[in-house]
Amino acid sequence: MAFLYLRREIIGHAKAVLLDKDGTISYSQPNIEILAHLRIFHCQQSVSRKQRHKLKQLLSTAYGLCQMEVIPMSAIAVASRHHNLISTATAFCQIGTSWSHALKESSTIFQLTDKYHRDASHFVDNRTGLILPWIKSLHNQGIICGVISNDTKRAIWQFLRHHELDSFIRIVWSANQQPSKPDPRVLYHICDILQLQPVECAVISDADTDLYMAEKAGIGLVLGYTGGWTTKDILHFGSYQFDDWSELEVIDDL
Repeated sequence: MAFLYLRREIIGHAKAVLLDKDGTISYSQPNIEILAHLRIFHCQQSVSRKQRHKLKQLLSTAYGLCQMEVIPMSAIAVASRHHNLISTATAFCQIGTSWSHALKESSTIFQLTDKYHRDASHFVDNRTGLILPWIKSLHNQGIICGVISNDTKRAIWQFLRHHELDSFIRIVWSANQQPSKPDPRVLYHICDILQLQPVECAVISDADTDLYMAEKAGIGLVLGYTGGWTTKDILHFGSYQFDDWSELEVIDDL
């Protein structure tokens, strides 16, 4: 049986390891910040000049921007696209826009921003390569690897293929599927598909929402990753925390 070690100390074993994507296996902070600023800019362009400053303040708060940087636990960092669209529409309502128009305007701006974001977000994620040896070691020991993300399924697989991780990932749960995280039922569904019990699995994420979800679902090992952001945040859930993938090992108990 293969055991998981953290900083050379055994922490348990798992038959499956389920990983968050953004902020955990990908260093996505620069691209998320580009996306936030693009959305705010295009939202400002859709209102009168006298409303722009107030709308920028509201959206910066809603998205979680602080001094131009994204806060790790903020909505744009951990919430789904739908939740962020609702936050955007709510900001429009706070400057006097009707709800129906706010929803329509937010949806239009999100689609417009997607195009510009694809052109602007060419940040090369060099940190993801650091996880590859560990993912390979899990695979070699027969431990199932999965990804749980609020990104789309297409975007997740594109990311995995780009970083040559796709052949090691057995299952992906995306924003296209229901329920979506942080609903603990996500983990129950995954465990059913893999024919495993929650206690036989591990979850690794940079987000407290994911860690809390894992604890509620009765996941056996819950690990918080703190190396995905320049601004360090305090994680309140999870049994263990680590900052670098080199701190984790998979060792076969011979």
